[in-house]
Amino acid sequence: MALQPFAVFRCDGGPLIGTGHVMRCLAFADRLEDIGWQTQFAVSPETVGAVPSLASRQTETIRLDENDSPKDIGARLDRSCDLAVIDHYERDAKYETACRDWAKRVFIFDDLADRKHDCDMIADFTPGRTSDAYEGKIPEHCRKLIGANHAPLRRSFFRTRIVAPDGGASDQPRHILISPGATDPTDISSHALDAIRHAGLDVSVTIALGSAAPHKEKVDAKLSDHDAELLIDCNDMAGEISRADLVIGAGGMSAWERCCLGKPTLMAVTAANQKANAAALSEMGAIQVVEAPEDSHLFGQTISGLLSDANALRNMKNRAIELCDGLGSARLAIAATPAPKAKDGKPVSLRPVTREDSDIMFAWQQEPEMRRYARNRQTPKRDEHESWLANKLADPRCIFNIITHGDTPAGVLRFDYRQENEGFEISILVGSEQHNLGIAGHALALGRVLIDDWDLLAYVDSENRSSLRLFEHAGYSPTSSEGWWCAPAKEIRDLSLTTH
Repeated sequence: MALQPFAVFRCDGGPLIGTGHVMRCLAFADRLEDIGWQTQFAVSPETVGAVPSLASRQTETIRLDENDSPKDIGARLDRSCDLAVIDHYERDAKYETACRDWAKRVFIFDDLADRKHDCDMIADFTPGRTSDAYEGKIPEHCRKLIGANHAPLRRSFFRTRIVAPDGGASDQPRHILISPGATDPTDISSHALDAIRHAGLDVSVTIALGSAAPHKEKVDAKLSDHDAELLIDCNDMAGEISRADLVIGAGGMSAWERCCLGKPTLMAVTAANQKANAAALSEMGAIQVVEAPEDSHLFGQTISGLLSDANALRNMKNRAIELCDGLGSARLAIAATPAPKAKDGKPVSLRPVTREDSDIMFAWQQEPEMRRYARNRQTPKRDEHESWLANKLADPRCIFNIITHGDTPAGVLRFDYRQENEGFEISILVGSEQHNLGIAGHALALGRVLIDDWDLLAYVDSENRSSLRLFEHAGYSPTSSEGWWCAPAKEIRDLSLTTH
């Protein structure tokens, strides 16, 4: 029996640098484990104290000394490593090259684009960042995973986005969540509480901090002045964010959690590496930056002004929710696993649809045979197509993918949430030039990994024999409703089994 693929994660966290690097690595590791990988973490001793969940991993965490030698990591592994995942601002190409002595491939998280890397894949979620930022800084063969839809979030965020798209937000905002990162090194929490008291706001407040936060006792002492609670090491951040009308937060990974749930945010920049993120999100209208959180008068006015502006809150929500769908962990797991190959040997993959895909999608819709078995068999006009696409891209419950064949768009794979079934309806189209290459089957298998813990439903015309064979081979079975087929949710999928 073949060994499970094995990934080693090198990251750090602590009171000063926060826990964002570790949390995004944990989200990625969890998704890899869901598709059959084994994972292990190598961290500083301080990191274990800052992130208690590391202690519950199935494999023992490697605690590094201050020398942090790749050679030492390799010597402490008890098996060969398929992937080294490095998420550290103070490590560069030299360190990564040394990891190749024991790792077959190297994966990098970066959002600074300020140094060279020796890697096979690199992920950067910075808004507006393009692959040009890494020109001359990474090997030519390196695969670039750029954009917020690659941000690795925990499963709970996507599920909350789908089942509670409006959360607990009210027409008259009264609940504020203060979530400035697990360690909150600059004590944004205290500044926010002072600002709320100074403004005399009639609101309830929840503050979420980690057990390693250096100012948590100071924050706790201020609670008596408010209708407030302090949560330490909260295990349901998706729920807490969803229930809030407004979040006061920082600019790290938690920014993408809030975007995924479409939550209006006042963002305080707590570290230099967060500035680009904050500036880009502000320019897009997804957040408002707090310029001087230590000024209680100004900060209080800012909070009060935003809470009283329903249009601003609504616009901020709409802009935020378009940026990140919460499936980044699954996309990274798919990228880390060898891609399935079409019959001509070219890899098949998925990527999110963008507005720039409109022309080719419209061309596919005009192909004579494309709508032969569709429920709506009328070929759309251009303005109808553009309106339909805009609505789909704005729908937080629609997961819209381009199927790629090599580097060429080959079709679309779309998931639309059906509340009555508590699952997703799947729709697939492959352009006529890529027919008979096995692309559709591979796309369905990748889609099952992308959304693996929901029932998937497909409507298939009884005369469409090729589609009937396709869905049956992909694990779908007919339901009691005529024309409908279902693939039930799977807790764990082995990607190597589903894509070959």
